[in-house]
Amino acid sequence: MAFNRSKARLFAGLICSGLAIAGAWSGIFSAAGQAQSSSTLPGFTIFGGVDPDFRLRYIIDNNTPRNSDARYYLQVDSNKVERGISEIEISYPEAFTRSPNGATLDPENIEIRINSSRGGRAGESIPLESVTWDRESNRLEIYPQELIPADTEFVVALLDVRNPRRYGMHQFNLRVLYQGDVTRRYIGTWQVESAADRPWQR
Repeated sequence: MAFNRSKARLFAGLICSGLAIAGAWSGIFSAAGQAQSSSTLPGFTIFGGVDPDFRLRYIIDNNTPRNSDARYYLQVDSNKVERGISEIEISYPEAFTRSPNGATLDPENIEIRINSSRGGRAGESIPLESVTWDRESNRLEIYPQELIPADTEFVVALLDVRNPRRYGMHQFNLRVLYQGDVTRRYIGTWQVESAADRPWQR
């Protein structure tokens, strides 16, 4: 009888160990599954995306790897401009900070265009008061001389961009200061496919 009890205890111990191991593996695979829907590197997203209500359109010219004359036309629809806009803030990914990835922005070659045509390649350029480049927080702050009027479609043209060395999907986030507000409000995200070896429009 003692022998049977010993075997029973041993058997129960093996079952418990097996369940513990199975639980550990389940946790690992669950974490891996969750990681697929998030960023794996700063500014680089493999799976997932931006909520359609906050997805902004764009066009890129010269969209090839390492191209130093890429032009990003980041579009903002008129329905996003609820009131006049006095400040524009664009946060950009780590890939565009003169990293080993080879990509960089040129804050001296940024324009705001209204009444634009051909996706922002042409249109009336608004005079800018200044452009502040906060490298530590990966942020561009754009200050027009005058308010961008409400219900106006406009384009942020980033010119002379150096594309990354490899294809990737990068998120550029837009926040604006509406007339009468004291803090900037998130408007949407351009989920940009850069270095795609072809012109790209979204």
